[in-house]
Amino acid sequence: GLSVLLCAALVSGSANAVIVDLTFSGVYDVNETSHLPFSYAITYDTSLNTNPMVFASGSSLGPFIALNDFHGYSASGITSATWSWETSEIQESILPNGAWAALWFDTNIAVAAPTLMWVAFDDGSGYSEKLGGEMGGSVGGHHGIGLASVASFDDVPLSGYASSLTIALVPEPGTGLLMALGLGFLAAYRRR
Repeated sequence: GLSVLLCAALVSGSANAVIVDLTFSGVYDVNETSHLPFSYAITYDTSLNTNPMVFASGSSLGPFIALNDFHGYSASGITSATWSWETSEIQESILPNGAWAALWFDTNIAVAAPTLMWVAFDDGSGYSEKLGGEMGGSVGGHHGIGLASVASFDDVPLSGYASSLTIALVPEPGTGLLMALGLGFLAAYRRR
């Protein structure tokens, strides 16, 4: 009885943790000769997502089938970021069924770290200090479409391509504390 109640409290506590920190990192191949590490971080408040949508793996996306889950997020949920692009420079990424979002992930970021994503930037000013680029992306075959874990930027001095992109989710301190308290209560209960 008590263990079920505590597990339910942990699950509901995790579901209510709406502020997440995500980091995106990898290594660029610049001009196919040098390798340059990159790392960006954002804080995202899921309660500020004005364009939430979910398409499960296997769903119909126009003429294609979703190869992974698609979770859509608006740029308005980004409360801080270490990248140099403005929120207005994030482009709408449109799926074949016409659905669009500023950021697409393969998971609900309030619950789990994504492994795939799609976010594109363009400052619209031509060749400048920061032109634009894409992390993740849309990949499709004859019948299916999915998200990617790559990065490509037309950026000075980071112009290049990364064949892999690592996405990490940093849990909020409150979530970790709640989980530790719940596990402590369970351990104490079992000792009885």
